[in-house]
Amino acid sequence: MNKNISLPYRVYLDITNACPLNCLHCYANSSTQHLNNELTLSELKAIAIQLVELNINNLVISGGEPFCRIDLFDFLDFCLEKKIIITLLTNGILIDSVVAKKLKGLAIDLRISLDGLSETTHDYIRGCGNFKKVLDVIRFLQSEH
Repeated sequence: MNKNISLPYRVYLDITNACPLNCLHCYANSSTQHLNNELTLSELKAIAIQLVELNINNLVISGGEPFCRIDLFDFLDFCLEKKIIITLLTNGILIDSVVAKKLKGLAIDLRISLDGLSETTHDYIRGCGNFKKVLDVIRFLQSEH
């Protein structure tokens, strides 16, 4: 390896293009139709192993919407076992009480998208009713943690 090339400190990994929203700014062309063309859990784990081998221990997981993956928690658990620091980016709308309980025990940095300070702005970008949903999820997570 060329010693003049420095490795990244952090890697961003979009683990899905699936998403129940159709946000104006989305570069992933997200929809739920992409589920058949995803990296497998084994492939995601192989990427995590490669990161560890390269001494990159900071992984930002995004999508689409990561919570569309039914194996998300398997991947998170695997990464945490490998001592990878995880930041999980989500729009938040798929977080319910079951998901919140699973999240509670994980040492991850959960980041929920909130576009602007008003319902008008956020809902214009992400769709009608999503501002209220996101605030409800944030309040719920605060009360549970």
